[in-house]
Amino acid sequence: MLHKLFLISLMFASLPGMAQVLDTMYFDQNWEQTTKSESHYYRYISIDTSGDIRFFVEDYFGGGQIQMTGTYKSIRPDDKDGHFIYYYEDGGKQMECYYRDNILHGPLREWYPTGQAESFQEFSGGVLDGEFTSWREDGSKKLNARYHGGTKHGNFHSFYPNGQMVRNDYFENDRLVEGKCFSPEGEPLEYFPYVKMPEFPGGQPALYKFVEKELKYPHEAKKNNFEGAVLILFTIDEEGYVRDPRVVNGNRDSFNNEAIRVVNSFPRWNPGEVDGIASPGLKSVAWLTKVSSAPGYSDSVLANLY
Repeated sequence: MLHKLFLISLMFASLPGMAQVLDTMYFDQNWEQTTKSESHYYRYISIDTSGDIRFFVEDYFGGGQIQMTGTYKSIRPDDKDGHFIYYYEDGGKQMECYYRDNILHGPLREWYPTGQAESFQEFSGGVLDGEFTSWREDGSKKLNARYHGGTKHGNFHSFYPNGQMVRNDYFENDRLVEGKCFSPEGEPLEYFPYVKMPEFPGGQPALYKFVEKELKYPHEAKKNNFEGAVLILFTIDEEGYVRDPRVVNGNRDSFNNEAIRVVNSFPRWNPGEVDGIASPGLKSVAWLTKVSSAPGYSDSVLANLY
């Protein structure tokens, strides 16, 4: 009898096209692979050989709630290909999207933890291509725009919570052709851009002067004629203050520490805005640490996707 059961099991496992669990993997809070005892998430991997080989992946929170389902062409390296759904820990949907050759391709939907729709986006080849609509958590529409090849192309409309249009913009290949802005009561306003980056008081020239004045070349580096590049990323919050400065691409500790010190000494900035409302933004400051060098400076992307 045991022999028969073994043969039946063997035949079942070898049937072509049957999904079979291949492996279980365990991950920590940062999705780094770890042991079962240290895990925060775990993953089941199955395979389907009925056509093109596909790996079916199910990720779970430590408590057993589903976190993600999706299909892959390969595992390690991960090659996403197909339909993916991500979940909140309470079981509600967080995001649904599609990948082709590990690149976003097709509709993407997001939900708030309450279940209210947060956004609908259309992708092609990894960039926005088609509709982009977003909603506030109370259900009011926030933005409706058209993109082509990753750039704004067509109508770009944003809305106040009361439903009144904030802006009526029209773009061609990311170039503003026509734009109008309105008050919450519908009265015309002087036009203002949808995104305004954080700005150092006095602008870029004033930032150069400030850094040149404040930067103290490390004694050891000066003595040995050392030089090197340092890239600092930091956030300007809604009130214009520097938050969370960190070295992204550094050099000697003395250079890195001095760069952080200078960034922490910045005065209050003019905060960035999204649709006229103060919003946190990322900035980057980079300079080549030579005795007589001047800093370089560049904008980074705003923290909010738009």
